[in-house]
Parts: sequence; C-alpha cells; structure tokens
Amino acid sequence: MISRIFGAAGILCTLITAALAADDFPAKPLKIILPLAPGASADAVTRIFSDEVSKDLGQPIMVEPRPGGGGSIGLNTFLREPHDGYSLLFMDSSMYASLAAQAKKLGIDITKEVQGLTAFSSSPQVVATPTDRPFNSIVDLLNASVNTAEGYSYGTQFPGGPAQILGHMLVSETSAKARLVTYSGSAQYTMDLVAGRLDFGVNAYSAFKPHVASGALKVLAVATEGRLHNLPEVPTLRELGLPHTTLYFGLVTHADVDPKIVEKLNAAFVKAGQKPEIQAWLIERDILPEEMTAQAYGEALDTQAAIQREAIQAALGLTN
Repeated sequence: MISRIFGAAGILCTLITAALAADDFPAKPLKIILPLAPGASADAVTRIFSDEVSKDLGQPIMVEPRPGGGGSIGLNTFLREPHDGYSLLFMDSSMYASLAAQAKKLGIDITKEVQGLTAFSSSPQVVATPTDRPFNSIVDLLNASVNTAEGYSYGTQFPGGPAQILGHMLVSETSAKARLVTYSGSAQYTMDLVAGRLDFGVNAYSAFKPHVASGALKVLAVATEGRLHNLPEVPTLRELGLPHTTLYFGLVTHADVDPKIVEKLNAAFVKAGQKPEIQAWLIERDILPEEMTAQAYGEALDTQAAIQREAIQAALGLTN
C-alpha cells in the first residue's frame, strides 16, 4: 500500500515538474539544427525568423549547420538532443519526403520521430528552358520529347533533390522522354541550363529569376497552388493537370515534446511571420509567406511525402 502511495506521488511530482517546465519555457537558449550548408536560402530564412523569435521569447536561438547525407546527418544530430523542446530541426518538405522514403535504408522513420512545429514559407519551383528552345509551354516540351531519341536533358542539384523528383514525376506520369544529368550544386547546373547544355530545368524561381530577366531563360510552368503575382501569364502545373509538388520551409521537433511547448513555439514563430517587415523580406526574394499550426505543418509534410514517395524511391533506386 505504501509503495503504491509513493509510486503515485512520484508520478504526480513528474507531471507537476513537466507542467512547470512548460509554463517557464524557455528558461535557456534554444538551438535550431540546419541540415543544409550555410548560405542557402533556407539558412537565411531560418535566421531571420529565429532572430525575431529570440526577441519575443527573451532567449538566444543558435542556428547550427549540420549538412550532408541529404539531411540524414542533421536528422541524426537532432535525434540525439534532449526531447525538451530546446532543440529544433529545420525541415523542408522535399528533404522530409526524401528521408521518409529512405526509412528502411537509413534505419530511421522520420515520420515517427518528429512532429511539425511551424511553417516559415514556401519556395515557388518553376520549370524553365533556354529561350532559344522552341517550346512555348510545358505541354509543348513534354509532347516534343516523345520524338527524340534519348529524350530532353534536365538537371538536378543533387540526387533525390526537388528538381529531380519533380522532373521524374513530369516524365513518368506522362508519355514524355527525358534524361537526367546530376550535378553537385546549383551553380554549375544553372550555368549549363543558361548555356543551353540542358533542355529544361526545375529550380526555385529566385534562382532562375536573374536569367529570366536577362532573357536567357523562359519559365514554362510554376509548381504552386496559384499563379505567381510576378509571373501572372505563366500557368501552374496544377491547372494544366500535371503532377506538382510544393516546397515548404519550416521547423519540426521531437515527436514527444510537451504539447504546451509546441504550442508556445508555434505561436512565437507565427507572430514573427505576421510582421510586415518579415513578409516584405520574403516576398522581395520571391519566397511566399506561410502560416500554419504545428499540426497543419506536420500534415503538409506527410502529404508531400506521400505524393513524392514513389518518385523518390525510383530516382534513388530504392525498394519498399
């Protein structure tokens, strides 16, 4: 009887301690693990949000890059951190989908290890071609590819990246023919597309924008829910009935973090994203502001993982 009383008391003390910790959160600095190299657009977006949230919460937020392995190095680093809400992980929907599709290979099922925390933004992906190509639409390109011997060439910045996956989906779900050229980064990939050594490419509009402005590239379609305000004449893949993906930027945390802490962090990041200066900064860089609850971001990540799973496994030579 006494042991039961002490046992119940221990559980009660644990619950009270957890509740107090959530109420006092954050009581020390936070950390965001970035599974990408510093300097990328994801890095810049993460830092501008973390700086604003740091002021609101009254605690520093450190951004710690852990690039490599298509996000798996950053994920493994994050999973070793305490599950107390003080360590967060940057996660975009493309990386999440890729890691989810590789669960068997990696021995980690990200869908069970993390939960959505907040969305920062979405990065409009576009399909572009050198201006001297005869295609005036994505449908022209896909139809014309059927009559080529090897198919039209397109590139990807890295295996399993957004460009490869969307390109693979466009080819595999239509009668088009294409061949992939893999690069080790965005710079050479974009240079070859501008020079005409590739027939088409997929990338964030912000990456192609200078070359569209110079007349070197033309955008055939955008992979967004609605048309872009600065490309109103360019149709979306969705309205053309073609496969499309959405590239979200945001944060996740451990699956078992206290819901009160998740709610508090989500509210802080949403508040930051509502500030006119943050929205203006994003829009100026052709990044679309997003606002989601923690649950909604988790659902958005899972939706994109389901849409992209087959294409990712085919692209990476994986089996179920």
